[in-house]
This record gives sequence, C-alpha cells and structure tokens, in this order.
Amino acid sequence: MSEGILHYIDDQGPKNAPVILMIHGWGQTKESFAPLAGRLKDRLRVVATDLAGHGSAKNVPGPYTFDRYTLDIATIVKKLDIPRFHLLGWSMGGTVAAKYCINMKGPAPLSLTLLSASARFVAPGKERATGQSGAKVRRMLSMMSADPEAGLKAFIGMFFATGEALGELAKNEIERLLLPPGLTPCGEAMLDTLRELASVDLTGARSSYKGVVTAICGDMDSITPPGGQSLWRRIFPGVSEQSIKGSGHAPHLTKISDVADSVYYNVTKGE
Repeated sequence: MSEGILHYIDDQGPKNAPVILMIHGWGQTKESFAPLAGRLKDRLRVVATDLAGHGSAKNVPGPYTFDRYTLDIATIVKKLDIPRFHLLGWSMGGTVAAKYCINMKGPAPLSLTLLSASARFVAPGKERATGQSGAKVRRMLSMMSADPEAGLKAFIGMFFATGEALGELAKNEIERLLLPPGLTPCGEAMLDTLRELASVDLTGARSSYKGVVTAICGDMDSITPPGGQSLWRRIFPGVSEQSIKGSGHAPHLTKISDVADSVYYNVTKGE
C-alpha cells in the first residue's frame, strides 16, 4: 500500500497535539474508531488507517501479511512526518502493532496501546483460557472460504455473545461501524490474515522496545479473553494491564469514555 497510502487514512485533531496512529482489527476498517476518535480529537491528533485489502483500501493488492502491514505503518509515519507518535491496535491490529514494535522497521512509538489484542490467538489445549481453540479457528476458515461476508457477520456476532449491554451506542450504530456499507474487505485479505492469526505466536519474541505499553481488555471478551492478556508480559515485561468492566471485544464502542480516558492517560505517560 506504499503508493498513495495517505488516500486511506483519516487525520483529525490539532496538528500540534500528540499523534496517535490507530490500526483496526480483522475484517474491520478505520470506521470502527470513529467514536473513539471523536472523544480524543480535542486532545490528540488521531490518525486511523485502512489496512490493505480492507475498507477504502479493499482493492489494494496483497500480500496481506502482518509484515507488510508493519512496513505500511512505517510508511505512514514517514509520509506524514510524525517521528514522534503513539500507536494503538485493536484485536488483530494490536498484534500488528506489537509486531511493529518488535521488528522496529521505522521510528519507535512513544507508547503502545494493545486493545483487545492477542499475542497468540490460538491457545494450546492446556491454556485454553488464553485464546481460541484450533478447531474453532478451522471452522472460521472454512466458513470464510465458503462465504466471506457471512463469515465476517458470524464473527462480529461473537463480540456480544456473552450478553454484554451495548452501552454508549445503539446496536444499529455499532453494526454500521463494524460492517460499513460497501466496505466489506476482500475475501483474499480476510482469509490470508485469518490464517496468519491462526499461526502467529509472539510470545517467544524478545523486544527491545522501551516505550510505555498498556493492554486493555474487556472482562467479558470471549475472542481475546482476559486470561491471555498476561502473555504480553513475555514480550513487554513492563506492560500495564487494564480490564474494562462489563465489556466484550469492542470496548471502544461500548465503553467509549473509559477507553478514551485510558488511551489518553497512556499517551500522556509516553510523552
């Protein structure tokens, strides 16, 4: 996505404010950050991007890999001339953001916020409380191969399967943000990134990243369960962990104020 990469970003807030770059989750778009950006844009410069194969960039050709996405982050930072920036990733985007801080192909962010993210999406049998089962992910891959749009809708349905009260936004508004009309990712991108999620395990990585790291997770999250958040300590020993009470996999849509306050606090610590 290096050519014309700035066509796929939203950039709002004061130009002289601290910059936070937001990376969306699997099958999602930058639209999923709109409510959170709305709460932060008076205090921060908020930059959100569509990854290649997703949203406004759904027709951008592959490869659709985490390594490619980390290089795209470096390209955005360079083209926007924001060497001092903060990085946030939601769900798969958190895995990509963490991988950026491990590989460090560009400037190091001042802080890293891992929102409902996983260092290892598929859990070994003996650690089932830390992630998804391999069998469930294989069923997801099969469903995605047969009908990507139906598979994505089924996955989003899991966000709230624990009975979470939707909170600050109405259900139809949340659905619109998670499934924006006309912006369903290309099937190849969804399959490729799901396969990579199924195989990635960052827990063996050793990072020299020295910035502030915070992991935020809903206490009702069944996709990247709270039990898996401690895995981030293996990579970032100084990580702080925060649980958002009464929230599932998308706390930035159901507990917007809580997440906005946490993100802003993390940014101020990093500054």
